[in-house]
Amino acid sequence: MSTPPLLEIPEILLLVAHFLPQCTLLSCTSVSKLWYQTLRPLAWQEVHLGRFASRQPFLKTVLKHKDYIKSLHISSNSFQDSSLSPQTWKTVLQLHNIQSLLIEKVSFEEEYSIYCLWDLCERVERLEWSLVFIASKSDLESRSFSHIRELHLNGDFTGFDEVHVMSQCPNLQSLVWPSGLYWGKPIDRFVQLAAKGTWPALESITKANYRTSDDQQALVLGSMRRVTGWSARVFGPKSFQVLRGHWATIKTLELSMCRSSATTAMLQEILTSCPLLEQLQWGLAHAADLVSDRPWACTRLRTLKMSVMFRHDENESLQPLLFERLSELTALEMLDLGKPPIASTWEDADDEGNNNDDTASTLANGIIPFKQSVDLRVGRGLEKLATMRSMRVLFFQDTTQQMSRNDVAWMLTHWPKLRAVNGKLNLDDDILYDLSMLLARTGVCYYK
Repeated sequence: MSTPPLLEIPEILLLVAHFLPQCTLLSCTSVSKLWYQTLRPLAWQEVHLGRFASRQPFLKTVLKHKDYIKSLHISSNSFQDSSLSPQTWKTVLQLHNIQSLLIEKVSFEEEYSIYCLWDLCERVERLEWSLVFIASKSDLESRSFSHIRELHLNGDFTGFDEVHVMSQCPNLQSLVWPSGLYWGKPIDRFVQLAAKGTWPALESITKANYRTSDDQQALVLGSMRRVTGWSARVFGPKSFQVLRGHWATIKTLELSMCRSSATTAMLQEILTSCPLLEQLQWGLAHAADLVSDRPWACTRLRTLKMSVMFRHDENESLQPLLFERLSELTALEMLDLGKPPIASTWEDADDEGNNNDDTASTLANGIIPFKQSVDLRVGRGLEKLATMRSMRVLFFQDTTQQMSRNDVAWMLTHWPKLRAVNGKLNLDDDILYDLSMLLARTGVCYYK
């Protein structure tokens, strides 16, 4: 029987390096010549440059390793006086192999800096910006960002037409647009451009905050040949009908802000029709609608955010069935059963059209909890979730829980990857303190 060959030292270094942060990798390159030669390509894949960056490398050192740099992060710690020096831009323009560009808190006011920005955008496949100010559209019309496949625009205070930038990305596949939080011509023009086929490869729009009608949502969806990700503040029958044709490919659905326009029937169809779904964000859901006869198809879910509502006296009968369904989500990493973003109390939820006749009870301390929340205790169904070995984050904010040490210990035992818990574990402050200390001692971040 032959003995397998031993790994060479460079191979071992590279295997270990993939688990180390970049700052550690950079330090490791100074250990020896062998370590330097082996780790240099990996250590210099990503560079952070900025006038106020705390660990800004010397520009000469950056140029020395320019062939290895694939990801560039340009930022400042303050939006005030955040323009970069001409020497920094000259260095950046010599990075010919970058594929990803992240810019935050940077002001582009001089013509030269704006020219440099668009020049970089023409090279990269992934562009993300946040809190970026661009003084003019100078030189933008003549540009084509044909390499960009993934675009994250979180402008907030840009004062710039982000739709114009999108229109220069003919091969765009993924759009993340949390800053589109306004009505008017930019949004209307975005819908018009999509309907005209401006982005034939576009298949994912997520974190979208822009407000449109159901008709407009249907137009955008109708322009997409394949949909893998979708986010909306409005989700009505027309857009749902178009999305139906993409159940086989959809991986991300963010619909927690859709209020009453997202119906129970829609939720049931999504749960039972989307085999590749990995992330689902919903608003309020009635427990009875989650335990229907049809089995869930979305067993690949990694993130589930959903506020579950029980009517009076339903917990005993429906909760075991609900936990049984949840136990099928063996890949789940994040479970949020807390308060929905669309309602401050259950009375608000009723106003949103959820057809609940019950009245919310007020606790002695003034907290208005869910009428009847999911009871996260052993003996009430929690033990069924032992299948969720990948669970990392559990949220149940503004629900009423009565957990004991036994319940928290069960989570720590059966969810070995658990890293964060958010929600009031128990209404008794002394018990709550004891349970929070139990979590803290095992390295789990807890906040209520």
